[in-house]
Amino acid sequence: MSDSTSILAYLNDRLCALADPERALKMASYMKTDMPFFGVPSPERKSIFRDAKKTFPISDNDTYRDIVFALWKSPHREEKYIAIDFAQAYKKFITFENMDLPVDIIAFLNEQKNELSGLSFREASRILIKNGQYIK
Repeated sequence: MSDSTSILAYLNDRLCALADPERALKMASYMKTDMPFFGVPSPERKSIFRDAKKTFPISDNDTYRDIVFALWKSPHREEKYIAIDFAQAYKKFITFENMDLPVDIIAFLNEQKNELSGLSFREASRILIKNGQYIK
C-alpha cells in the first residue's frame, strides 16, 4: 500500500468510526449546505489529523499532492477541512510547484478567515512573487 493510500485509509476509518448521522444533518443545516458531513466535531477531526500526521509523516511532494487532492475531491466537509490541514501543515511543500492546487481551496480558505488561515491569497502571492511570477 502506498503512503497516500495508507493515510487516506486511516483517515477514512477514523472518520467513519466517529461518524454521527444525526449531528451530520445538524452540521449541514447550520452551514446551509447540501455537502455531506460525517458529523465529526472539530476537536475530534483535528485530533484525527494530528494523529495521521504523526503516524504517517509526509516526506515527499508526490505524497503531499496525492493526499491534498484526494481529500479535497472527497465528498464530506470534514475531508475538505483535513485537506486544508495537510496543505497548511507542510510548509516545505507550499511552493510555486504546488500552486496548481485547486483554486477553490484557496478561495475556500479566504472565505473561512475565522476558522482557517495559512495558505491564503497573501501566501499564494508571496510564493508567486518569490518565484519571479507577477500577478496582474
